[in-house]
Amino acid sequence: MKDIVTLPDDGLKFKDYQREILSRSLCGFFLPVTFLTSVREGKPVVRACSADRTGYTPLEARERIGGKLCHLLLTGILTGIREAANCYLFPGDYRLTAGTVCFSEREERVRCLFLPSGRDRTYPAVDLAEEAGIALDGLREELSGRCDPEAAEDLRKIASLLRSRRGGIDTALLSVARMKRRAGEERVDLKRDFV
Repeated sequence: MKDIVTLPDDGLKFKDYQREILSRSLCGFFLPVTFLTSVREGKPVVRACSADRTGYTPLEARERIGGKLCHLLLTGILTGIREAANCYLFPGDYRLTAGTVCFSEREERVRCLFLPSGRDRTYPAVDLAEEAGIALDGLREELSGRCDPEAAEDLRKIASLLRSRRGGIDTALLSVARMKRRAGEERVDLKRDFV
């Protein structure tokens, strides 16, 4: 059964290239989006949009987030942010919240519901790692009551690393892999974790 979510109509402004990428599912980090448009004064106007969340649960539905889930989320979010940046969708362009980040238990995969942040950006002054750190910090604060102490600390460390500009997404992914190894969750497979 499909789980279709209607995105809130609170003045969301999607750029044309964002609509194109999302409606064609060109970026695997984001859930597929369908746009209903009409033409006003010769220009297409988005009337409504919905996303298919089938098989994914938003983080806000989880009561507790332990270490293993935290590490899976960090790995999924960081690789997703990197994939999205390759499609010119940067962390400052969308909201990374407990309501937009979704997790599939069966696939152990993280995907995000794209909601435009509404902020105007100036290009090319984009520091991907810093933006990712700021986004993760906001998510960490939102999840603070639900995370185990170790998970909250790991989120803080990764967000801090990214914001400090001492390393990029790949450095943060290596740090998450070390955290996993220290927790005894799994052996690090560089081909699988960092492709």
